[in-house]
Amino acid sequence: MAFRIKRLGAQEPETFSVVEILKLLGDKVNDEIRINGLAYRLSSVQEIGGGSDPGPIALPVVDWIRTTLTITMSAQTNFQVSLPVSDPEGLLLVVNGAVYDYGLQAAFHLEGSSLYWHGGFDLDINDRIYLKHLTLKPQQP
Repeated sequence: MAFRIKRLGAQEPETFSVVEILKLLGDKVNDEIRINGLAYRLSSVQEIGGGSDPGPIALPVVDWIRTTLTITMSAQTNFQVSLPVSDPEGLLLVVNGAVYDYGLQAAFHLEGSSLYWHGGFDLDINDRIYLKHLTLKPQQP
């Protein structure tokens, strides 16, 4: 049996089988998983029911989109951005190679098309800064 689940910050859901989940939760070294206090062999897991094998699953193509921001004056805290991102929790801000998280209690946040920097130090016009976000695109046949 397969199921789809959407990862936080992702646009598209991913597909997993129950067998994959059991193997992730189990002890690969001892080839076992404990369920209700009893040990079962992972190598004996078999999918049952659910009809015929759907065949290989086309995984999406992972692509990091990078949007460069320009600092026009020292101590700048506001930037105008246009991002096709529905979940800003997946955004990363990179300043001089250091990665900063999104959030009001973190280094930056968005309000509409404005990005606000509050990362604990003043930005300088010589700093290199860009936004990075992950997109998942369907594979082309």
